[in-house]
Amino acid sequence: MFGDDCINRAVVLANTDIRALCHSLTETRIGPIVGSMLKRLLSLACLSLVMAAGCRPRFPDISGKWHGFARLPDSRNPKELTPCDVTLVLSQQASVIQGNAALKVANSKETINVPLSVGTIDRNGKVAFEGSAQENFGTVHFSFDGAASKNDTMNGKAAMTAQVMIFGNETEAGPFSFTRETKQ
Repeated sequence: MFGDDCINRAVVLANTDIRALCHSLTETRIGPIVGSMLKRLLSLACLSLVMAAGCRPRFPDISGKWHGFARLPDSRNPKELTPCDVTLVLSQQASVIQGNAALKVANSKETINVPLSVGTIDRNGKVAFEGSAQENFGTVHFSFDGAASKNDTMNGKAAMTAQVMIFGNETEAGPFSFTRETKQ
């Protein structure tokens, strides 16, 4: 899919050059009829060239509020599945993603807010973002690597690591799906 703004700019530039050429033709003996036909043909040719050159498609828009829930294996005890509830609020500027991840792990009443400082999306919908937050007990790191689809879902792998001062690192990681609740 071509960006409307890219095609519009190319058509305006092509039409400017075509008008100048057709104006010079109508001044000659060829006459206005041939100039008008030539103008139409050249407009189609220029538009075809623009499309063949390939205005790049836009980045998929994933801005808005997303929610996901999964039971992820615990790094200390892989047979134990830890419930993880994540709400994302994302903003997007072209391929750059920023936002916040609100994490609730293991039925905790406390929500850990992690600012997402590094995030990207490519034109095919491949998404990656991560962030860290300092909490009373240590540092929490959250990351997601996956793909956004056209039906307002993102699927991939999420990882949550808590670097707890007393106990060391604990990681929950595995497949994770998000569904968009609202667009921004």
